[in-house]
Amino acid sequence: MKKSTVLLALGAFCATTLHADNPAFDWPQFRGPNRDDVSKETGLLKEWPASGPKKLWTFDKAGLGYSGFSVAAGRLYTLGIRDGQQTLLCLDAAAGKEIWATPFGPDAKNYNIGWGEGPRSSPTVDGDHVYALGPTGDLVCVAAKDGKIAWQKNMTEFGGKTFGWGYAESPLIDGP
Repeated sequence: MKKSTVLLALGAFCATTLHADNPAFDWPQFRGPNRDDVSKETGLLKEWPASGPKKLWTFDKAGLGYSGFSVAAGRLYTLGIRDGQQTLLCLDAAAGKEIWATPFGPDAKNYNIGWGEGPRSSPTVDGDHVYALGPTGDLVCVAAKDGKIAWQKNMTEFGGKTFGWGYAESPLIDGP
């Protein structure tokens, strides 16, 4: 099984566990709504059945990477390298179907230090926009509805430098 398949199967479980249809349970950024890894979910199992949780869906087209997941308004967002491009993906959290995929920069492959290429950050959802930072410093803001790029910058424009493992930070939105 590919890394992306395993991660998205886990993501599907998390997305549906967080009640994809209830905004109160969204997980819109790295480490959750308050970046503290605390979920407001209640009624969770104290112990897993011997067979484990029921697999709801699998998505094996995310591409290479180690991106985390964000969930907002019934959608799951993640990053992957597809066809040599850093790509932001949006899936229906309940069904596992791709809604859109937005390539936003080439995968330079200059940050592999022994454990593979690919994004290492989680997208951030803020209202109608999704923000993502790729491993080569490409920062993009897209419309959550359709993935259309609103703006894009590279961290080098601000004096940033790509280290051996690439950029791994998840965007933090501070203010309107």
